Amino acid sequence: MLFLWRSGYNMSMPMNKTFTICVIAMLVFASSVSAQPWQSIFGKDSTVWTRMVSGPSTLDPIYTARFYVEKDTILRASRYKKVSNSLPPHMLNRYLLREVLDSGKVYCVELKTIPQDPTAPCRHGEFLYMDYNLKKGDTFFHYPPPYEQEGVVDTTFIENGRKHIVFAQKFPDSLNERYTMIEGIGFNFNIGNNFPCVYDRAPSASFLFCNWKDNVQQYATPRFNNNCYPYPIYVTGIKEPAKSLYAIYPNPTSTAINIVFDNALIANTQYHIYDALGRLIQQSDIQAGAQKVNIDIANHPSGIYCLVIDNQKFLFTKQ
Repeated sequence: MLFLWRSGYNMSMPMNKTFTICVIAMLVFASSVSAQPWQSIFGKDSTVWTRMVSGPSTLDPIYTARFYVEKDTILRASRYKKVSNSLPPHMLNRYLLREVLDSGKVYCVELKTIPQDPTAPCRHGEFLYMDYNLKKGDTFFHYPPPYEQEGVVDTTFIENGRKHIVFAQKFPDSLNERYTMIEGIGFNFNIGNNFPCVYDRAPSASFLFCNWKDNVQQYATPRFNNNCYPYPIYVTGIKEPAKSLYAIYPNPTSTAINIVFDNALIANTQYHIYDALGRLIQQSDIQAGAQKVNIDIANHPSGIYCLVIDNQKFLFTKQ
């Protein structure tokens, strides 16, 4: 500890006052050091979630869809990040998210990209999506009709350095899972469980499989044995890249494929290869500056595969 002597100091000041001042100063300093912000749900450069998606009917097929942070948007003097997905626009709205780490809250604005029922109990404007300050017994989200009940916090715990807030309510489907808010990740079901319109003409299931920040996996659900793509990939709505940006050869192939870009990549990229059932079988990073990539596929059986580079998809055949 460092003490500074100040000229002119009154040595007659009672010692207990000096001690009290020091204690107060030390307590204030300790408090300021221990107060740490919550973990961000966003990566520095990229954020991706994979989720289960099915239609309103129980007979509709189930897919794996990618939700990803697209860009920053200024709305009413607040900065949001736009969250888009690989679904057709008529299936699910896009969202704007903003977080306040000091207060441990995340806010959401729904972008109306699908027709809405004018009689639905929609909240317009910004709503609270996540609140890390919740404790046992607190109420948060409201179930839409016909459930009409509040979500009640059942328990909270810390796992892998993240606070988990588990609600007493379970998903209104066959998964038999409880709603859980995960610090730095999001909800394990849908994107806005505090929003009554989340079920209005939206997929009936949106269970969280995995999460990545800056191409580093942050979360995988044990519910599906940490499988990030347990169902075929829903790629409808993903724009095909301009043909002048790349070349892929040979196709079909038996041992390897080459990807050649017209220009060197300006940022780190990642590729994924899926089989005909939508299962992820191979993935790796492509470093910034690369213009040609060779991918070894000799160990995979013959068949048709889907190659995904960020939001760009290609089909190739292995003979």
